[in-house]
Amino acid sequence: MDWDEITEKSLLERVDEHLRARDTHLPVIDQIGMRVRCVVGSGDFDLREVETLINQDPVLAAAVMRGANSAFYRGIHKVTTVGDAVARIGARQVANLVLLETQRKNFTSGTPELREMFRALWRHAVACAAGSEWLARRLRFHEIADHAFVAGLLHDLGKLLLLRVIDELQSEDPDAGRITERLTRELLESFHADRGAMLMQAWELPEIYCHVAREHHAERFDPDDVLLVLVRLVNRACHRLGIGTLHTPDLDLVATPEARALDASDLLLAELEVLLEDALDLAG
Repeated sequence: MDWDEITEKSLLERVDEHLRARDTHLPVIDQIGMRVRCVVGSGDFDLREVETLINQDPVLAAAVMRGANSAFYRGIHKVTTVGDAVARIGARQVANLVLLETQRKNFTSGTPELREMFRALWRHAVACAAGSEWLARRLRFHEIADHAFVAGLLHDLGKLLLLRVIDELQSEDPDAGRITERLTRELLESFHADRGAMLMQAWELPEIYCHVAREHHAERFDPDDVLLVLVRLVNRACHRLGIGTLHTPDLDLVATPEARALDASDLLLAELEVLLEDALDLAG
């Protein structure tokens, strides 16, 4: 490829080649993480079953204990086992920690120029996951709170996919450094929604998550689609705080159509912003 002539079109063609081929370099959903969520989500499980699943991977078990001991959960006594973590914060929250940890490895790069962008994207994903679940429970949409966590975590999956392909190109050819930061950001903002939905469909994830990924930046949206509205509002709150690849500090959050759809007050949004800042402790 002639890097002097690289364009959005040529980069997208490479991304689409990966999608069609289901290339092994694509970001993946870890099976242990999804199994833990399925077990806990069934509502009919033994806590020892959750503990056994997690303890299959010592690194994962250590990460769960670290998360349970984080400032986000503000425990008084230190957690020293996975069983302690389940007792402290509950099986559902432990399942969330598992999913976070199994996704973390996708947000790394050997390319110095992209490393900070991957880190920003990871912090955004974690904050949106925690914030979407918290907001769902705070507004008493308990039946979709678990879905809100996953939808928040995965809504920008298209950005991760696009960054992964750019990272691969730059690793293959040093001249790929001519893919400027400006072009990278333009590519991410313009095309991540539909490519993310395509990747999730390739994984055969539930359509509710594909829908959020596809529509979270759409100009028009259904105000009664609560899951989508929750993620959109938390996404905007993250942008206002500069958590992620965008920073819009002048955004009047309470005036957004998402806040109006949820009847979100200034006080609620202030609480959300505090929660989002706290959630960054989970990102590491």
